[in-house]
Amino acid sequence: MIFKNGYPIQGKKYIHLQDALGQAFDVSHIMEYHRNPDVAMANDGSFIVAWKAEVSMRAARIFGQRSEANGTELGSNFQVNDNPSHYWNTGPAIAPNGSFFIVWDDYRETDLGIFRLRFGTTLKRNF
Repeated sequence: MIFKNGYPIQGKKYIHLQDALGQAFDVSHIMEYHRNPDVAMANDGSFIVAWKAEVSMRAARIFGQRSEANGTELGSNFQVNDNPSHYWNTGPAIAPNGSFFIVWDDYRETDLGIFRLRFGTTLKRNF
């Protein structure tokens, strides 16, 4: 489960809906206001979290964090989008081979669009 708008975004692993495994852990380490976290989990229990980090009232950045099944981070927080803009929702997804996608709503100039970025298993961007 991923929770908390603000700073930091935190997570907690559960066996069942009410049986927590350990304490909450920090997911985000970027010192900005965080909103709209979302999570995707792979078959092996590893997971990725994506969220919006507000730079100002009119601009935000999209970040992600990969973690092992036990909550240990795989690398550090990484920026997904290429420029601060108006972003809303984020959504990660993990493929069976370990590569993953992050999608987001993006308001560029006058049009609202849905954008996506695909990453390989080593966080290499694949356009």
